[in-house]
Amino acid sequence: MAVATAKRAEVVAENEATARELRGVLEGLNYSVGLKGQVEPETDQDRFARADVIIYDVSSAAARAERRRVVRPGSVRRAGTLLFWLEALHHLSVSAPLVPILVTLPAGVEAADAALASGATDVLQGGFTRNLIRRRLEMLEAFSRTSSLAGRPRRAAGRRGALALPLPALRSSVSGRIDAQKVADYLGVPLRQLAVAIGLPYAGVHKTPDAVRIQQPLAPFARILELAEGAFGAPEPVRMWLNRPLYELENDSPLAVMLAGEAGAVETLLANARAGIPG
Repeated sequence: MAVATAKRAEVVAENEATARELRGVLEGLNYSVGLKGQVEPETDQDRFARADVIIYDVSSAAARAERRRVVRPGSVRRAGTLLFWLEALHHLSVSAPLVPILVTLPAGVEAADAALASGATDVLQGGFTRNLIRRRLEMLEAFSRTSSLAGRPRRAAGRRGALALPLPALRSSVSGRIDAQKVADYLGVPLRQLAVAIGLPYAGVHKTPDAVRIQQPLAPFARILELAEGAFGAPEPVRMWLNRPLYELENDSPLAVMLAGEAGAVETLLANARAGIPG
C-alpha cells in the first residue's frame, strides 16, 4: 500500500531538465511536487500559499536578463506574468509569507544578497545534490515551524524557561556583559552599523564593546537573538529568519527593522509568538 506524502513542494524552474531533476530529488525525500515554468500572479497565489516549501530555480538566461534588465526573446510580458526573476520572487514572498523559499542560482551569478532582499529564505549557489537539498529543507522546515508567527505556540514545550537564560555567544567571557562586537558578528553586520542603530558613537563602542553604558541599548538585540535561537536552535536558521521580509513588519525584514532603531517591535513579535499570541 502506498504511503501518503505529508509535505508539498512547489518548484518554479524555467529549464525543463532542471525541473525534472528537482522533482526527482524532492520525490525521493517524500515530497509531492508541483512544477511551474514561471510565476503567474493572477492565478498562482493560493497554490503557492498551500505549499510547505517553494524552490525557485534561476536559469543562467534569467540571471543575465535581470542583470541587463532586457527582455529575452519569447519572454514578452503577458497579462499577469512577471518578467524578471527578482520581481517574481518578491511576489512569491508577499503572496505566501509563511512559506520558506529556497532559491537556486547558477555558479558565478552574484545575486544571493539580492535574492534574500527580495524575499528568499535561503540561497543555494552553483548546483545542488540530493543531500544538499535535504539538509537545506531540514533547516527550512525548522524555520517554517517556528517563524510563521501566526499564533501557533512553540512545540518544544519541554524547553520551557530556556529562553530566560542569556545567550553566551553574545557576552564577554571576562565581564559577562553583552558584547556589541559579538552581537554584530552574530547579525552579520559591521559594528559601525550596529552603533548607529543603538544611537552611540562608533569609536566608543569599538573601544569597549562590553561597556556598562551600552548594555541598555544592546539589551533588545540580545533578547531578540535569545528568543530566536531558543526557537530555532541554531544561528543559521535564526539568520534566515532575520533576513526574510515579514508581513507583520510591513514586509520589512526583522534585521532591517532592528537596524532602523525599532528593535522593540521585533522583540514584541517574537515574545508574542513564543506565548502563542497572533502577530
